[in-house]
Amino acid sequence: MLEPIISSKNDMGLWNYGPSFILSLDKCSDRQVEVMTKLAQCKVNGDCMMSIVSNPHLNWDKTVEKAQTLNKLYGKDLREISFFSNRNGENYITADIQLPHNDEKPDWLNFKRVFAKLDYDVNPVERMKSKAEIERIIDNIYGKWEKNLCLFTEKDLKKAVINIFKEVPDTNPQEILTVMQKLTQFSNYTSLKPLAEKLTEEKIISFVPDGELSKTFSYFHKFKKLFNLKDDNDGYFAYLITKNDIKNPERLKHLHSQINDERFSELNIKFINLEGWSDGVNLLGDDKKLEERTKKVLIKAKKIMNKQPKLTLQEAVEKYLN
Repeated sequence: MLEPIISSKNDMGLWNYGPSFILSLDKCSDRQVEVMTKLAQCKVNGDCMMSIVSNPHLNWDKTVEKAQTLNKLYGKDLREISFFSNRNGENYITADIQLPHNDEKPDWLNFKRVFAKLDYDVNPVERMKSKAEIERIIDNIYGKWEKNLCLFTEKDLKKAVINIFKEVPDTNPQEILTVMQKLTQFSNYTSLKPLAEKLTEEKIISFVPDGELSKTFSYFHKFKKLFNLKDDNDGYFAYLITKNDIKNPERLKHLHSQINDERFSELNIKFINLEGWSDGVNLLGDDKKLEERTKKVLIKAKKIMNKQPKLTLQEAVEKYLN
């Protein structure tokens, strides 16, 4: 029964539903899984599927019928179906429809969104119950999103600082926060703008399609347009290299072979290390590991300072991360 959910992919060929979502299905009833299976076959968003079957006042069968109608109507041009409720308790589904290729727009931006209201002829009593349930349902959904997104709250931060302070000798909260700040400099998408400014200063115009991060940053730059780089005839290609690249024998061997290749040497290449990306919490990783990562780096930095007493904590951290 789960096969349509597990094997479902979006229009870009990426899996629609991640491992954490698949594993969460064991908490659902057979009826909920049956409904979600039918919705998955119509390209309904995973979070939205869970929202639908978490709402006991929705007519699940009619919702499935709406999704199946949209799927049949738009066929391969249907990218994704989503679900939402407004403050009046009215329920809608939206369908993102791929439009014909347009040279002025990338395909991923070239779509239209269709809205369909879910009108089930609900009686007034049921509608009142539905409105009363909205707040509880929203809290429930937000709680799941918060858990899946691994949001690191202020309360989590204070707890982490206290735990590290107890476990690491000869330290203080300010030192702990200094290390945390260093390890979280790439923890969200707002870090991309100042990073792009530094890349522009280095005359970076694009990325070498190799290494752990190059494809990701090329995607952010060219397709998502999350940051801009200036064209420059004398510009360089950035080879983003991380500790994970260096620790990977096959990747390192491949890099050595490239460096010895004349075609590679003809390119203007700068090797760039995003300091702390591998050791810290980055925007592709899990911020729930901040406490253990901070503790590890702080201990390593303290050892470096013992050997080189003239170094500040900041310098010792940078030395370890590099």
